[in-house]
Amino acid sequence: MNSIVFKGLAFCTILLLTPIINTALGSNGTPADTYASPYNGQVYRGAQTLPLLAQLTHQKALKALRSGDSQRAEALLMETLELDPNYADPYFTLTKIKAKQFSSDTFYYFSKAIITLLTKFHYQRMIVVNAILFLLFIASLLASIICVAFLIKYLPFAAHRLREALSKRFSTSMPGLSAYMILLIPFVLLPGFITALAMMILLCWGFMWKRERLLAIFMLLPFVALGFFSDQLKPLAPLSDPSSLTSRIAAANESHGDQRLITAIEISPEGSLATEKDLALGLLHLRSEQFLPAATHFLRAISNDPKNMMAYVNLGNVYYLQEDYNKALEGYTKAASLDSLDAICQYNLAQAYIKTLLLGESSRALRRASASGIEKIKQSYASSALKHFPVYPKTFSTGDLWRISRNEGKTYAKGDLGNVLLPLTRFSLRTSAWILIIAFIFAFSIYRVIGRRKLTFQCSNCGELTCTECCNDERGGAYCKSCAEAIEGVFSEKVVEALLRQRRQSVIVKRRKSTRLLTPWLPGIRDIYFGRILRGAVLAFFFSLAMIFLWSKGMIIKDWTSITTQIPIWKTILSASAIALTYAFSIFPKRTFDSRSFRISGARGKSKEQSVEDMAGDAVA
Repeated sequence: MNSIVFKGLAFCTILLLTPIINTALGSNGTPADTYASPYNGQVYRGAQTLPLLAQLTHQKALKALRSGDSQRAEALLMETLELDPNYADPYFTLTKIKAKQFSSDTFYYFSKAIITLLTKFHYQRMIVVNAILFLLFIASLLASIICVAFLIKYLPFAAHRLREALSKRFSTSMPGLSAYMILLIPFVLLPGFITALAMMILLCWGFMWKRERLLAIFMLLPFVALGFFSDQLKPLAPLSDPSSLTSRIAAANESHGDQRLITAIEISPEGSLATEKDLALGLLHLRSEQFLPAATHFLRAISNDPKNMMAYVNLGNVYYLQEDYNKALEGYTKAASLDSLDAICQYNLAQAYIKTLLLGESSRALRRASASGIEKIKQSYASSALKHFPVYPKTFSTGDLWRISRNEGKTYAKGDLGNVLLPLTRFSLRTSAWILIIAFIFAFSIYRVIGRRKLTFQCSNCGELTCTECCNDERGGAYCKSCAEAIEGVFSEKVVEALLRQRRQSVIVKRRKSTRLLTPWLPGIRDIYFGRILRGAVLAFFFSLAMIFLWSKGMIIKDWTSITTQIPIWKTILSASAIALTYAFSIFPKRTFDSRSFRISGARGKSKEQSVEDMAGDAVA
């Protein structure tokens, strides 16, 4: 009977876990259609963009490094940083080269790589989005393992309780399979993974030990927390979609003239981002030296927001490049009146003063620009990108892009980031959180009134859980029905102890056989089943982490701006090794030996926690 239940639960678990993987990942490990690139994997910023050329140069550097030509690789990496100083991968590659050479520059390049990752908006959003999705996916897989472990442990006992209750009420015996079917029907009929967790809490809460209840609460916390903070996840949805206006504006921030990107932004719904849309289009036209449409978009942005300093600076750039220096000076002066500490504004203002022969004002503006950090800003621009531009364009800051994402996320048509779990949960994150909270309150209230002692007790001899109706305490200990039947009619103390020992050994053998079925399934189930809660939870967590990493290769939402097609083999090896290690720890646990006597005279005085530890020791001894 137990084997049928185990196989049924295994099948149900596979069915529950399949949608979440298929939703976020395609069959070939790429993101699903919801988050797929609108240009079928091509970098939509166009072949003219310097970031794309930087990636191609970086690929050449990696090829040279693999061939053993480290000097050529370093030269190509420096050329890559010349094309795109905000590209983090060359810094990591240089860190690896310098580390092999034991150079003192290792820490410098490593720190530059980390700073680039933490300060560049594109890297920030990829880190945040993938971290949230990793939490969701790992919490779902971990909750599945824990849920299955508790069902395997307590479902037979719940079925036994149901049979006893119905038999007592209707004076007829119920087949064991019917009780299992009655208990499993809600898991099959009620939709969603969240309802399965709620049913497990309602079914098993009254039978759990204290540490098991803490584990169940810990299992539910990520879903409850994400449910109540689901409003904060809405701004993340545009970040994970390359077709959103936020993603396209962020691409325009780094692009250097891409007609396809201009067209994509023009057809994007603007909503409350009309000013930002005009600024992005004007910036792209300016870099393409299409001055008339650039000026049109900047003037439209100023009409929408008269205090937009970025629009005035870039409008001044348009006039400056058209050699209309008086109008350029007016634009820079207006921008400086809005923000006198902006380095780019002060630098461009100084250039306009030079052209209008106001050299004293130019000197003061250059000092203000230097004090505001213009030299650091110059280093963040590719020199080849500005070789035709004597003035710097004013782009969106990282804070501006996060603000744009928040504004777009409020009315984003594709929902929030939590929708990736909808095929699995069938409910939104907030609804799922309320379902779990209501189930927990309901289970806690019922079993607080009934009490665990009225529901179950643990046999003093074999440690098996049984109901109070099957308790037999005539021989000085609380025995289950099977142990009581084994010594029925025997009065010799030595014979009773021998029979109880034989009964206990048969239970241990039965547990060992059950572990052969539990162990190759999912790591952590066996340990949770036998009361090693912390060990089982840790194994299940690392197994979940390794499985998600293996499926996603480190990124659930892929970087659609990257041209890298090869996935490093070390990612597959690392995740596969972690999975194998968790299985090894699950299959070969530390052996413990039971030192207590088979005499049961003092068994009544044992604590519940000690009894659970004794059961765990017997199972693996």
